[in-house]
Amino acid sequence: VMGSNGSVIPYFVEQIKAGGPITITDLEMTRFFLTLEEAIQLLFKAASDSIGGETFVMNMPACYIRDVADVLMDHYGQVDVKEIGSKPGEKLDEMLISKHEALQSYCYDENYYVILPTNSSFELLGHYSLLEKFKHPEFSSRTKLMNKTEIKQMLIKGGFICE
Repeated sequence: VMGSNGSVIPYFVEQIKAGGPITITDLEMTRFFLTLEEAIQLLFKAASDSIGGETFVMNMPACYIRDVADVLMDHYGQVDVKEIGSKPGEKLDEMLISKHEALQSYCYDENYYVILPTNSSFELLGHYSLLEKFKHPEFSSRTKLMNKTEIKQMLIKGGFICE
């Protein structure tokens, strides 16, 4: 969630304003991004539409962390970028629907997917049986990467840069 604890966006802005460098774990790292409002919408969607046991996943965009840094530097000023390497257990990409989960996943609508548990009840299976099956092998942060123009629009929407 953009701007939440652990979000790189405020951290990068702070580093730029301090004169740099921006420290990036790995230049190939990707992450999903959503606004606070979108996160709340996901919670409300799951709470209102679920019948129990399923997991709702937002069809959200992702990007290279280095591209976020570039867009922020275009707005706040250019500084050096330093790749610092990953910490133990840190992943290069995020996974929202794994290969295993893809077999039990459906397209809920254009904004959401739903993952059913392996041992789904007949009621749960019947409730989602008319939905289109999820057609991808998985859904990771490399599945749908934003370009820099889209990242800029996301940062404007999140209130981190002005037009």
